[in-house]
Amino acid sequence: MGLLKLKDVFNYPNGSAFPSWGVHNNSDCCTWKNVICDNNTTKPVIGLDLSFTRDSGMCFEDPDTPDWSLNASYFLPFQELQSLNLSGNCLTGVVGEIRLNKLRLISLRQNRLKETPNFERSILSKLEKLNLGFNRLTGGLPEYIGTSYFSQILVFLCQQFVWLISNRRRFMSADKSSKIGSQLQQVFRTCSFLPQQSDFS
Repeated sequence: MGLLKLKDVFNYPNGSAFPSWGVHNNSDCCTWKNVICDNNTTKPVIGLDLSFTRDSGMCFEDPDTPDWSLNASYFLPFQELQSLNLSGNCLTGVVGEIRLNKLRLISLRQNRLKETPNFERSILSKLEKLNLGFNRLTGGLPEYIGTSYFSQILVFLCQQFVWLISNRRRFMSADKSSKIGSQLQQVFRTCSFLPQQSDFS
C-alpha cells in the first residue's frame, strides 16, 4: 500500500512517525491520522499532512543532520491528491517530477531545499498555492514562474530565499503594465503577509 511505503520512508532508519497507520489490522486508511479522503464511494485520498515528522527538531541548528531526498514516485498512487504538506522534514531535494494532476496546494516550507521541485506542466495550470518559505534556495525565480501558468499560482517565496540581486532589481523595476511585472511585484508584496501558523491559509 502506498501509504505504508511512505511511512517506511519517513521512518527510516529508526523513526516513529504515523504510529496509527496500519496498526491493529485497520486497513481503512481514511481513519488514519493526517490522511483525508473524499466522501464518495471509492474514498480516494485527497489530502496528506506529512509535516514535521522526520528529523525536524534540530535540522537547521545541527549541521550533522543527514541530508535526504524524497522520490516523487512515492506519490504516484495518489492521483486524486489535492493537498500535500511536506513542511519541516529537513528535505534537501525532491527527486523526479511531481505528477499529481489534481494537486491544488503543496507546502515545502521549512526544509533544506537547495532548488525548487519539478512539476509536470499540466499541474501548473491547476496549482493554487506553493509554499517554499524557509529553505536554502539560491538563484533567481524558478523557471515555471516565468511561464503563462504563473497567474494561476500563488507562490510564497519568502524568507531564506537568496535572490540574485540583479534579478530582483530587474523584476522589481519591471513595467507595472506588463503581466509578468505586476505578478512578480504581487509575490514580493505577499511576502509581508506570509502566514505563520498555517501552510495553506
